[in-house]
Amino acid sequence: MIDSAFNDKWLNIMGLMVKLFSFLVVVGIAGLFVLKKPDGTPWLSLSDFTPDTNSITQSINDVIPETDDNARDLVPVYKWKDSQGNWQFSNVPPEGIATNEVLISTDANRGAAPVPSQNSGIIPESLKNGKAVLIGENEASPSFVTPDQIPTLIKDAKDVQGLMDNRQEQLDSAIK
Repeated sequence: MIDSAFNDKWLNIMGLMVKLFSFLVVVGIAGLFVLKKPDGTPWLSLSDFTPDTNSITQSINDVIPETDDNARDLVPVYKWKDSQGNWQFSNVPPEGIATNEVLISTDANRGAAPVPSQNSGIIPESLKNGKAVLIGENEASPSFVTPDQIPTLIKDAKDVQGLMDNRQEQLDSAIK
């Protein structure tokens, strides 16, 4: 009986000590937000716990310099044939090799192509300029294909599909 009463008292005292210690920690931390340094500013403020994004923004601006929109419209790309007859492309021309400079427009995917109305039945001029091709009834996609090149593209796609089917047949017969 004595042990049980002693244990109950001890647990109550320990519980009070934990509560007192927790209260002192909270008051000590909160006090740093209220107490002032000699210069009049508090020892802690909420801004001490938020990240400084100005240095990150400055770093990004140092890496990516600002350019005007006109400078982004055309980008030079150099192309040439190597010794095996393969086309090579680079943003820097190689030394000692004759290259062709090709200007690539960066406007190709900046905005959505206009969608023709359902009842027009014709492809508008804005889609015939080589930047968009009508795909479905109501959707358009930016592209560098003009409408008169579409039959050739379809034929090429069917030829590729035939090659893939032939290759699949060869693989199937090799597996069996």
